Amino acid sequence: MDGLVRHDGVMVASAISYSLIFALFPFVIFLVALGATFGGADLSDYISREALAVLPAHVIQTLEPELKRIFALAGSASPLTIGLLVTLISITGAVEAIRDGLNRAYGCAEDRHMFRRYFSSLFFVLVGMAFLLTVAALGIVVPVGLEFLHRYF
Repeated sequence: MDGLVRHDGVMVASAISYSLIFALFPFVIFLVALGATFGGADLSDYISREALAVLPAHVIQTLEPELKRIFALAGSASPLTIGLLVTLISITGAVEAIRDGLNRAYGCAEDRHMFRRYFSSLFFVLVGMAFLLTVAALGIVVPVGLEFLHRYF
C-alpha cells in the first residue's frame, strides 16, 4: 500500500482509465467508418453489431445515432478522416498512459525520445486496427467459405 501512494498509483490508474474511455468511442466510430468504406455495409454492420454487443445500454444509446450517421455517409471520406485524427490522438495518448503506468510499476526509466515513443505507439495502434479489421472480415468470410465448402463437398 505504501508503494501505491508513494508512486502515485491511484493517479496513474485514473489516467489510464480516462485515456482508454476517451479513446474507446472514436476508435469504434473509426473502425465502423473504415469497415463501411473498404468492406462495405456487411463488414461495417458486423463490426458495429459486435462492438455494441459488449457495451452497456446507455453507451449504445449514445453511439447508435453516430453509427447510423456514418452508414448514411459511407461514401464520404469526412467521418473517416476526422475519425482517424481523433482516434490516433486519443488512442496514442492511452497507449502512452499505459506505458507510463507500466514503467512506474516496474521501476523502469524511459530513455527514448518523445517522438520515438509516440511513433512506436502510433505503429502499435495501426497494427492493432489492421488486426481488428482482419478479424472482423474473417467473421464474415469464414461462414461464407464454410457454406461454400459444405455445398460442394
